[in-house]
Amino acid sequence: MDLRRDLALEAAIAERPEERGGYEVYADWLGERGDPRGEWIHVQLAIEDRPDDPELRQREQDLLAKHEGEWLGGLSSSGYWPTVPIRVTWRRGFVYRAELSTQYQTDEAALVYRELAALPAAALLRELRASVMCTYSGSGDDDVTLIDAIRERPLAALRLLELDPYEFQLSWTHVGDISRANAALVRLEALVVTAGRITLGAIDLPALRGLRLMSGGLRAHALASIAAARWPALETLEVFLGTPDYGGTCTPADVVPILAGANLPHVTWLALSNGTFGDELAVLATRAAILPQLRTLDLSLGTMGIAGANAIADNAAPFAHLDQLDLEKNYIPAEGCARLRAVLPNVKLAGQRHEDEYGRFVSVSE
Repeated sequence: MDLRRDLALEAAIAERPEERGGYEVYADWLGERGDPRGEWIHVQLAIEDRPDDPELRQREQDLLAKHEGEWLGGLSSSGYWPTVPIRVTWRRGFVYRAELSTQYQTDEAALVYRELAALPAAALLRELRASVMCTYSGSGDDDVTLIDAIRERPLAALRLLELDPYEFQLSWTHVGDISRANAALVRLEALVVTAGRITLGAIDLPALRGLRLMSGGLRAHALASIAAARWPALETLEVFLGTPDYGGTCTPADVVPILAGANLPHVTWLALSNGTFGDELAVLATRAAILPQLRTLDLSLGTMGIAGANAIADNAAPFAHLDQLDLEKNYIPAEGCARLRAVLPNVKLAGQRHEDEYGRFVSVSE
C-alpha cells in the first residue's frame, strides 16, 4: 500500500473537486505522515484566500523548486523524459492541468499519460491537453493509443479533454475511436477534438456539457455518432464540417439528424460551420426542429452565398429569438448582407469573402 495516498479520499474529492474541505483533510493526512505535499496543499489553499501574500508566494516557490522533481518523477522539466517536456499547472497541491505534446509519428503522448496518471500528485487531474498522432499526409491508421491509455488508467476528476495537433499540420493528424474510453470519461464535461480525421464511435458521455470537433475534412460517421450518442447534459455543440479536398464526406443529409435534435434536449449553442454546402444548410436551418431551443446558431466559415442568405431572410421569424446568428466569413454579397441586417438585428456578417475563378472554400482545411 502506498502510504502517500488515500484512494478513498481521492475518490471523494473527485466526485466534487471544487469543494475545498476534502483537500484540507487530505493535507492534514499527508502532513501526519511527514509528506511535504501536505504543506504544499495547505499553502496553495491559503493563496486562494490571500493571493497577494508575498510570504505565501515565496513558500509556494520554495516547495515547488525543492520537490517538483520528486512529485513528477522523470516527467519534470529537470528529468530525462519525455523528449518533449510536459507543462503542468498546480492547484490545491495537485496537478490541475497537464499539456502533453509529442514528436512526429510517435505515440509519446500516450506513454507520458500512463506515467503521469500513476503519480499521486496527478490523481486529481482536471484538464488534459494532449497531442494527437501525426503521420505523413495523414497516411497512418486512426490513432487510439492515447484513448486506450486513458481507458486503462482513468482519472476520476478529469473534466476537460483536449486532443489537438499542437504544431502539426491539421490534415496529417488522426484520432481513433474515442468511445473506447467511454467508461473512463463518464464525468467528462468538455471534449475538444482538433484533427484531420476524427472517429467518435458509439460515444456515451452522460456528463458532457460541451463538444467541439474541428476538422478540415470531417467524415460523415462522426455526425452519425453525434446523432446516436447519449449526452443528456450537452449544451454546446460545435462542428467544423470541412471539405472533400481533405477527406470530408459530410453532406446536407448527414446534418438533418443534428438539426432534428432528438438526442440534444439541452443544446442552446449549435455550430455547423466550415462546410462546403452553405446554401443548402441555410435552407435546412429554416425548418430545423432544434431551432426554437437555441440561443446561438453558427453557420460561419463556409460557402454560403446569396441563395442561403435569401432563404434565411425569407424565413426570418424562426431566427428572431436567437441571441446571435453567426454567418461570418461566408460568401454573402453586400445586397444579401443588407437584407439580412434589415430583418435580423442579431445576425453577424463580418469578414465576407469574394468568390473568384477558383470558387468558394471553407476557412479551415489543411
